[in-house]
Amino acid sequence: MELIKLYDPTCDICSMLAGYDEQVAEDNGFSFRKITLEDCAKNPSTIRDYVVPMYVTPNDGQIDIPIYLIATQQGTIQASGIIKTIEELNNLITAWKKWDTSQSASSARSTEKTAS
Repeated sequence: MELIKLYDPTCDICSMLAGYDEQVAEDNGFSFRKITLEDCAKNPSTIRDYVVPMYVTPNDGQIDIPIYLIATQQGTIQASGIIKTIEELNNLITAWKKWDTSQSASSARSTEKTAS
């Protein structure tokens, strides 16, 4: 899994979380990648296609940052949030892990029923 940080270099909260967020990713076995808001806006991508309708305020084009995304190695985004503290980042990852575990358990139950 990958933890992606969408940020701006002039953002105080983004700077405050710098380094700590990488450690949280490492502690949870995730790779870590940072993307500036400018790069995201300039380059068409799955991330931009996800972030714009989800986080950009209609009519004024404003966006709160930093946004953290949890994605598979294939680039499928599975969770995201506007994060202001390390505790919120840990909560996002914990919630995703619970969801992922429930999906795995549900898939295993479906496989067992099919095999019976």
